[in-house]
Amino acid sequence: MEANPGISIVALQSLLDFFRAYSGLPEQLLPIPPEDDESVDRFVRIFDIINRTLAPVFAPEKRVLPCALTTWDWMRGKTLGRIIAARLRREREKPEYRGDTELPYAKFIRDTMADVENIARFLAPKYLGAYLSVLRQFYHERGLSEEFPEELTYDLFLEFGVSTRTLISLIGLGLSRTSSIELSNFLGRTRLSEAEVLQSLESREWEALDLPALVKREINRVIEQKRLEASGAAGIQET
Repeated sequence: MEANPGISIVALQSLLDFFRAYSGLPEQLLPIPPEDDESVDRFVRIFDIINRTLAPVFAPEKRVLPCALTTWDWMRGKTLGRIIAARLRREREKPEYRGDTELPYAKFIRDTMADVENIARFLAPKYLGAYLSVLRQFYHERGLSEEFPEELTYDLFLEFGVSTRTLISLIGLGLSRTSSIELSNFLGRTRLSEAEVLQSLESREWEALDLPALVKREINRVIEQKRLEASGAAGIQET
């Protein structure tokens, strides 16, 4: 069983035993891509399994859904402002608040920012990583290794707050998360490499898009930086 720092071998074995006793289809244990609206329900289920086997890090039960929503929203590329706004909308629907003046706005903002850092960027990648490594072993035991998805890179998705290979490539080139998300609809395909993304940016087609001036400046900076790097590398080879 793969090592997972900070998680005991006993807990990992408990999770493996859970998988072995599971009577449903193995694919029902896998996360669903964050772009799918049903993904959050699967995260709820996975977080519940983690609570029961690895550690109660998303407990109590009433906390599982908020943790799943925070993780889901972050991976889908939502800004902190949009995540906070969504949480406030959910809070307004609760019967204990009779008007906006009763909502503790400052507390919700602080709590949401803390949840993104502690849950989406720390607990979720740590325990999802352990969950998936044990699940991979379970697939191997069942003779299903070829059916286990190769690109379940949730550690990267959660670190950067994006959910596609293309967005990871944009950030890898040097664009900010905000600019990368602005560009994602234009690029369309979700599995572009850094080289493919750079080629697309160098075509300059994005200049016709309704992008903020700050984003366009950032794209130009990245293109120029990559051009200089390529020029420098070519000069070294010639000497």
